[in-house]
Parts: sequence; structure tokens; C-alpha cells
Amino acid sequence: MRKVAALTAASLATLLVLTGCAPAQSESTGEVTSITVGLIPVAEMYNTYVAKDQGFFKEVGLDVKVEVVSNAAAVVPSVVSGQYNIGSAATPPFFSAVEKGIPIVAIANAANTTSKADKDTGAFVVKKNSSIKTLKDLEGKTIAVNGLSSLPHVAAVARLTDQKLNVASMKFVAMPFPDMQAALDQGRVDAVLTVEPFMSQVLASVGTAISPLYVDVYPAGTTHTLYFATSQYASVNPQVIEKFRKAIAKANDLIAKDEKIVRAALVKYGNMSEQVANSINLPVYLNAFQIEGMKVMAQKMKQTGFLTKDLDVTQYILK
Repeated sequence: MRKVAALTAASLATLLVLTGCAPAQSESTGEVTSITVGLIPVAEMYNTYVAKDQGFFKEVGLDVKVEVVSNAAAVVPSVVSGQYNIGSAATPPFFSAVEKGIPIVAIANAANTTSKADKDTGAFVVKKNSSIKTLKDLEGKTIAVNGLSSLPHVAAVARLTDQKLNVASMKFVAMPFPDMQAALDQGRVDAVLTVEPFMSQVLASVGTAISPLYVDVYPAGTTHTLYFATSQYASVNPQVIEKFRKAIAKANDLIAKDEKIVRAALVKYGNMSEQVANSINLPVYLNAFQIEGMKVMAQKMKQTGFLTKDLDVTQYILK
């Protein structure tokens, strides 16, 4: 079984140093509190844009500034250092961080996995007409992933391990999602682990999917993305956290009734055409953390070496 370090020594050292920094400060003017959210630009997080555009944050007295973070690995240290009040993260990197003692806590569910393979929001993608047709064909190949120990990386290793493939022979290289299409087209990588909204764009141009990414790994409805804050910030600002949760929940409820709302946000903030936005696979937006699925995720992370010990996931979720 291939063992993968959850965090590099250098990144861990950086995070531990950052834990000594002052927490982010919320600015309050009258009944309005200003906060900054560090947002990863994937479909799972677009409920933040829906909440903002629909006025749900304003309704609860929050003035939310959204800062897009292309490098997902930068979100945790930016929250801990005080640059952002709230951050967005995939669940595996969040687990890796808390296992190392980083003082953060999950405050709201972002999105969840689907039960249908053709609706999965991630995929193993190769170039059209590639000789790679199956997951086994990836042995000995170079695969692009948005970050080592990221959700796509963790899910892929679990999937490949379940298939009893030689994961150690595969080379995973980190690159931002927007750069994967060109890398695949130019032959710099043999495959990419991509997610929406980037997945549909790659498939519409140079790529073809050989396997879904999440549906065969995690139970349907698993919380695979979430919002978090430092434990100190959450403790000192419980009303801000509750207001944020309320606004996101209202956005999720609206999306459940009419997914066109989030697809419009993808056009507005994702710089994509309506045609592409209307064709991408959307995650399931639930309000509650799906604990059982998160437990399965943590177990698989330990089995494949991304975690070094059993993790009580409920300990890191704000009640």
C-alpha cells in the first residue's frame, strides 16, 4: 500500500508558526459586521456567491468580502494568520491540518457527493484518442492534481488502491485546475484529476473521462467540502458564525429548489459561457454535515497513508 505524507515538513512548520499569529478581526459598523472569506473557485463553494447576490448575508447583518484563492493549500495558513475570517476547504486537507494540531474548526457544510456516476463532479480525464482507456492503464503514468493531499488526490489514491493497482508507479504532479487543460493537450501529463467547473471545460475541448472520481469511493451525500474558521475566532465570534451558517443554509435551500441560481453564479463569477455553466455537474448542497461519510473518508485517508492515526471527526466540527 502506498503511503503518502499528509503534509510536508515545510508546510507543517509554516502552519505551526502561523498558529501563534493573531486571529482575523471582524469589523462591525452598527449592526453590520464585515468579514473576509477565502474561497476556492470550485462549484462546491458557489453557494457563497448565491448567498451574497441574493442578499442573504446582508439580511443577517454580514458584509462579506470574497477573495478567490486558486492555490487551495494557501487557505488554511491564510485563515490561521488572520488574512481571512472564514476559509473554504475540501474535507481531506482539513483533516490533515487538524491531525497536525492546527487550531481550526469546521463551521458549515459546503457541498456533498452525489450517488450517480454520470453526475460526479470530478473525474479521471485523459486526452481524446489516448491509449489510456482504464484506470490500470495509469500505472507508470504522470497525473496532474490540484495539490498533493487534496481531495482529488486523496480520492484517486483510494480508488486506485481499492482496484489493487500499483499506485506507487504513478507520479502525481501539482498544478492549478485552470492549467490542466493545456498540460493535457501538450502532453506534459498523461491524465488529470479535474473537478467542476473545470472538468466540463476540459471534456468539451481536449479530454475524455475514463472514470468518475468520488462516487465509487465515498458514500452518497458525504461532506467533501466545508467552511472553517480558527477555533479562537469561532469561540470569540459565535454570532458571526451563526449568521454565516444561516445565510449559507438559505442559499443551499434556494439552490435545491432552483439550480439555475448557482449556474448563473458560475457564469458571473466563473467566467464561463451559459452553455458550459448549464451543462456542468453540480454537487449536492446540504445544510448538515454528513458525519458517517466523513468518517469513511478519514478511515480511507488512514488506510492510504494520508493520515497517520484514527481521527474523531466530530471533535473538529462546531456544534
